[in-house]
Amino acid sequence: MLTQLVVKNLAIVTQLELNFANGMHVLTGETGAGKSIIIDALSIALGERASPEQIRAGHSQAEVTACFNLKNLPSVQRLLKTQELHEVTYNEECIIRRIINADGRSRAYINGHPVTAQQLKTLAPHLVHIHGQHQHHALLDSDYQRQLLDVYAGHIDLTTTVNDLYQQWASIKQQIQLLTDIQQQADKLNLLNYQIQELDSLQLQANELEVLEQQHKQLSKSEELISSCQNISNILTGDAATDTTISNVLDQLHAANLLLNNLQKIAPQLNPCTDLIKQAIIQIEEASAELNNYFTKLDLDPEKLVILEQRLSAIHSLARKLKVAPEFLHEHYNKLCTQRDSLATATAQLETLQQQLLAYEAEYQLAAAKLASSRQQAAVKLAQNIAGRLKTLEMPNAIFEIKSEALKHANPSPYGSEVINFLVTTNPGQPVGLLKKIASGGELSRISLAIQVITAQKMATPTLIFDEVDVGVSGKTAATVGQLMRELGANAQILCITHLPQVASQGHSHYKVEKLQTADATSTQIYPLQAPQRVQELARLMGGREVTAEALAHASKLLETVSV
Repeated sequence: MLTQLVVKNLAIVTQLELNFANGMHVLTGETGAGKSIIIDALSIALGERASPEQIRAGHSQAEVTACFNLKNLPSVQRLLKTQELHEVTYNEECIIRRIINADGRSRAYINGHPVTAQQLKTLAPHLVHIHGQHQHHALLDSDYQRQLLDVYAGHIDLTTTVNDLYQQWASIKQQIQLLTDIQQQADKLNLLNYQIQELDSLQLQANELEVLEQQHKQLSKSEELISSCQNISNILTGDAATDTTISNVLDQLHAANLLLNNLQKIAPQLNPCTDLIKQAIIQIEEASAELNNYFTKLDLDPEKLVILEQRLSAIHSLARKLKVAPEFLHEHYNKLCTQRDSLATATAQLETLQQQLLAYEAEYQLAAAKLASSRQQAAVKLAQNIAGRLKTLEMPNAIFEIKSEALKHANPSPYGSEVINFLVTTNPGQPVGLLKKIASGGELSRISLAIQVITAQKMATPTLIFDEVDVGVSGKTAATVGQLMRELGANAQILCITHLPQVASQGHSHYKVEKLQTADATSTQIYPLQAPQRVQELARLMGGREVTAEALAHASKLLETVSV
């Protein structure tokens, strides 16, 4: 149940705080006063898209906070605990806070924990259900009619089972199609076997190409490497007789070191230079040793070079033939083996999957038949209830039926094995026809209202909002609509936005929506009405801008006749 709604800087609202209890709460006001702000604010709090345009002019952000009592909603408490959003300190309350920023970003919190808009949307159906005028049009859709019937019949478990079985059946069906496509590629299997045989004969190892290329590079350049390394070693530490002007680096460093040792006696500041030269001598000796170790191990083997070149040629030749880069040849081999294995085992897999498909289909048909039977029984009761309500809504000659037709195809569907259609006739002697082809605008409004009131009684959602669903009705019918909503208010929390005094008089509480304008600002405020104010507002609804004595008397009489 919604217990509090706080709105800041949203649209033309500066600051708004409303507290709600059980029962039926009505909201009335002039056209354009901002009656829809309640729905807009709750929609934002429950995860609907929020845009910077909704922020009040001159402000950088808007904020909505909605508080719900979860005492009678153990399923919601479990959902919050599962997501680690339940807090003992909140005493069975759920506090939702949504902030919209001018840069287009928004932040959301449940009980102080940051959450995503999707988490809010998941929670929303458990807390609030909004019945709006748009549902007059949605009511014409067969899928929506099926959903209403399932809500009325309490089919959540049955429809979930049917949908789950359909998803499993569809998944296996897709796997079968893929394997069937593979199985039909017999020529591809022959080609795969031939290519794999060629690769098997090559016996290429992982990373072999890289190793071969490195070995080939060294062998093909080994004479040059040995000569260059010997020259470098001679320059560093050996005989540099090839150029009599050059003595080896090591001898020169030793000579420099000797001179520095003598100079240290008169110039101690040169000590760091001496240390650096000593380190250089050590490093030159180590570098020379590394060079000698390297080139003495170099292999001058022409026969091995020929073998390497032949192996590399075979690898590159097969890579060109298979249109694969040589470095990916081993990876390609593994892929070909995987494809061959898939093709080879496709037949066995198909047999297993086809058996599973038949099993799921049989299980689905049982569940779908159970759902269809329950729908037929519920359809009779729902149609009778709707027809009865229509008579109270000044449609005494209306005949209402709910018809189910088997799907034209035999395959499973996500929603069962039949199509649900609402049929109606409003004139005596005329046959029933599809709702979308028979009902006029005014009739559709009343039919929609009757259906919403009846199905709302079956909903587990604790808070129901009716947004001017009484458009198109008046007089005695309007009084009946008000009575129906008050009945709902005995078992649920009802928020009703209306322009009809007959409906507004039935509320357990009454709120006035008013637009305040000054020279430089416009704002909306909503406040509860006490008895005298309520009479005044009902009289305004009856007579327009000028409230007459007759309208005031009639308004008082309306309130007096409301049943407790």
